[in-house]
Amino acid sequence: MKLTKENDIREQKVDIKNKFCYFSTSISNLPQKYLDFINSATAICPKLVLTGQLSFHLLGIENYDFHTRKPDLDFALTEPLTLEDLDFLKGFFDLKILDRNGYITDDSNVTLLKGKLISFIYKQATPDEIIIDIFTEQVTDNLVNLIPVITVSSEDPHVIYVQHPKIAISHKALYAFTENYHKKIKHKDDLIDLLCKNYGVFTKKMDFTSSLRSNYLYFLESKNEGKSTGLNIKLPF
Repeated sequence: MKLTKENDIREQKVDIKNKFCYFSTSISNLPQKYLDFINSATAICPKLVLTGQLSFHLLGIENYDFHTRKPDLDFALTEPLTLEDLDFLKGFFDLKILDRNGYITDDSNVTLLKGKLISFIYKQATPDEIIIDIFTEQVTDNLVNLIPVITVSSEDPHVIYVQHPKIAISHKALYAFTENYHKKIKHKDDLIDLLCKNYGVFTKKMDFTSSLRSNYLYFLESKNEGKSTGLNIKLPF
């Protein structure tokens, strides 16, 4: 089922969010600078979808060691990024654009949107510095591949979408087996951790999130009084 305003769980009432969203207990171990940026960025640009290593951490699949590693923030999208989206994100966070070699560049928004990846640096040369990557060709607009996660528990919880890990893992496998890629060993080690050391945890978490999604789809079916909501699709897990 394609994500729409009508079936977007972020548009539902508080009790529905609390019932059908995944609540991340790993939030407490996430450095505040990452959590603040994720919440702010997804609030002003809801089409951003968290992916990559930090998405594994939020889902409790892998405990990321923030003392020995400094992760980038990776985002996919629910729909293509526009010039207005890009301009607003850059202005709001005062983001600097990075080229493929990690140097600041002044490429135009039009040029950036023609590429597969847009990289930014946030609060450069400070303790709060973060590298942000937006994968412009990774448009994930099917509810099967989007996991709603509560990142702020309050009277009106903040919910973000996390890309299903199977997609991020497939990209890691591609990078791990790409000749002469300078980070291939890193991605190989990540795959070993995910698929060998943490496979049991991974499958249990995905079974749980799958149940939440199925129950949410049945709720939509009931809410729409029998109108088709895509429940005839065959879930892959």
